[in-house]
Amino acid sequence: MDRIAFLKFFELMKNNIGKFIVINLLFFVPLIIAVVGASRIIPLAVNFFDSLDVSVVEVSRDYDRLVLVIYYLPAGVDEDKHGFFFKLFRKAGEKGGSLSDSENVIEEKASEREIKGVAYLFDRRVFNRVRKHLFMSFSGDPLSNAHAKLLKKVAISFKSINSFDKPVEMRDRNGNLVMRLMLEPAGEGVAQIFFYKSRRFINIPVYFSIVLFTVGFLLLAISIGGITEFTQRLVFHENRRFSYLFEAMRRHLIHSLVISLFMTLVLTAIITNIYFYMFVMGNGTSVFVAAINVWLFFFMVLIFIWVFPISVINPEDSIVNIFKKAIYLCFDNFNTSLDMFLILILQVVVSVLTLGIVPGISGIMAFLNSGIKEVSSRYVDV
Repeated sequence: MDRIAFLKFFELMKNNIGKFIVINLLFFVPLIIAVVGASRIIPLAVNFFDSLDVSVVEVSRDYDRLVLVIYYLPAGVDEDKHGFFFKLFRKAGEKGGSLSDSENVIEEKASEREIKGVAYLFDRRVFNRVRKHLFMSFSGDPLSNAHAKLLKKVAISFKSINSFDKPVEMRDRNGNLVMRLMLEPAGEGVAQIFFYKSRRFINIPVYFSIVLFTVGFLLLAISIGGITEFTQRLVFHENRRFSYLFEAMRRHLIHSLVISLFMTLVLTAIITNIYFYMFVMGNGTSVFVAAINVWLFFFMVLIFIWVFPISVINPEDSIVNIFKKAIYLCFDNFNTSLDMFLILILQVVVSVLTLGIVPGISGIMAFLNSGIKEVSSRYVDV
């Protein structure tokens, strides 16, 4: 988009700021409902994937925000290179695994390696300060021992993992149980990080969270089409009364709902793939697959930028044709799509900081409609 298009957009915002704020406030209600529901559903989904390898059986109520780190030692690991693991953890494995048990290290090597991995348990605030030392301790360089000793001092608990067929008990310096968990074998040389919060600010039953999210999502989905048309009329200099917004919502209800549902499912599936391959699988091949999904997410967002403006311009089109046109416009005007994507990110950040008041959903849709107005002049039929 050129400078003139930006100036026209800001002029539009200034002349219709009152209407945009009212629309954003109306949109804010279902948004809060959906966010409250999602705040319970998303952690449950994350815990589901995490539990494929790690299941938390018991956790002390004395700790609120914990970080569990598990490192599965590579097969055929060189003990001369990673000897600090065996010195720090072999004694702990023999005597029960509390921090006080591992002060005396064992220098000699065992004929057969029994330690399959190690586990750290940190307070969340402490973990944020020592995160870099954690990964440097896995490197096996000459300074790894120093990093491991630092982690040992600040960790709530650490323990060697000798087998996967019995519970692992993480105890503090006084021998009190902090967490009991069951582990499944993961990829060798993989480091996994799990964030655990025992107390929640809002404790909502799962079924009620699902109802809240569903109601909020449906209200959002059926309103986006109407907001898009209302702001599009303003972009094309057609002054409409405010009641036109609700007429547009009713007119685009089905298209808006189906498109919103499809876009949400696609983006959710991609994000789920990224999390699964990056944090659950965690090997070299899965990281490559996760990177492909990151790029796929990026291109899908570029395409989805055009979907709602096109659906309003051509309401008689089928949903399949709408997405075909969006794909064509995205790649035929790739520089414009990229510019709009970057500015869209900025608008979302500003909207979050202003609690959705400015520019909010109405400002974002007005911006997307300004983009479709600019590129539509290049085509006879958008």
